Amino acid sequence: MNKQLIHIINNTSFYDKGMSGSDRRALEWSRCWIEEGHAVHVFGHACIERRYRSNNVKVRYHALSNYRSINILKNTIYSTIKGISKNSAIRRASVVYSTSDLIADSFPGFMAKLMNRNARWLSGLHLVAPNPMIGFKNTYTSKRVRPSIRNVLYFLLQCFVLGLYKRFSDLVLVSNNQDREFLIRNGFKRNKVLVTYGGVNFNDIPKGKPNKIYDACFVGRFHAQKGMDDLLNVWSDVCKTMKDAKLVIVGEGDMLNDLIRMSRDMGIEKNVVFTGFLDGREKYAVMKSSKVFLFPSTYESFGMSALEAMACGLPVIAYDLPVYGEIFSGGMLKVPVGDRNKFRKELIGLMRNKKGRMELGKEAMKVASKFSWDKTAKDIMERLA
Repeated sequence: MNKQLIHIINNTSFYDKGMSGSDRRALEWSRCWIEEGHAVHVFGHACIERRYRSNNVKVRYHALSNYRSINILKNTIYSTIKGISKNSAIRRASVVYSTSDLIADSFPGFMAKLMNRNARWLSGLHLVAPNPMIGFKNTYTSKRVRPSIRNVLYFLLQCFVLGLYKRFSDLVLVSNNQDREFLIRNGFKRNKVLVTYGGVNFNDIPKGKPNKIYDACFVGRFHAQKGMDDLLNVWSDVCKTMKDAKLVIVGEGDMLNDLIRMSRDMGIEKNVVFTGFLDGREKYAVMKSSKVFLFPSTYESFGMSALEAMACGLPVIAYDLPVYGEIFSGGMLKVPVGDRNKFRKELIGLMRNKKGRMELGKEAMKVASKFSWDKTAKDIMERLA
């Protein structure tokens, strides 16, 4: 296809540590599009430039500023305004890609589309927000938990953004077929919604050299959605049987101090290693140093870190979420959501069964090999042609 001038709006990353699935997609697709000869410009905060440079992805970078606040609302308002202020540059693009449905990414993309109707607006929707009005059940007390103001606001803003997507976006990117069908049921045209699975940068995996031995590994954002409470409760039960077992936890998030305190209160602080955020070869080195990958998320649209672990040859134990049936055909042991006892039994069984781990790990690698950033990057450009 003709070479495109692609402007990527990535306004919602403020810190060097941590990377969302939307950020990862933008980074890897940028690499692929540049290799195909397209010109890629990225609009974002200073950490975005450092991220692209450290991953050797050579884009034209347009800075918003170094401003950031611990107040999420202030960050959102500021980034949205700054993103719109860049529209004199963004509107010259042939493709404008809003990396997420968050307002600081999506609204500047919408404004760019209004200012240049000839540009194609590519919109990211990599997590359909669950309705917080329904409420969530605490798996320990069986009581309904009130939704947080933050979750309610996110849900309402996503409803607003989806209205913009439906009317103005040329192509909406989702992470699975369930989300695609959700949008179609809500009035989106079938040819305007594209499933773009996550992928793995297979070139980086051999660079990660294992240097320690861990019994299990978790990689992800420290958020309640990721099942962090269940993770430590299961591990505490495992340590009663296997007293020297080691769990390595890779990531960052608001729950870090709570997790450290929980591990101390449970008496397993010597059985848990927190590394902070790792990426690239350092992350893969930790994965390859582990026997099993634990993924107790209670809600996912894909499962990027699980896929990366599988590409490293790790069997995965996860809660049985509907989306996994579409994506992970093997290499993963699935247990009912919230069933910590079943999770523990499967984990101890794998830790004690080297042959079983190896067989499941080979199956995991086979599954992971089917997911390619190059393929999805080409699919997107072909659909826009």
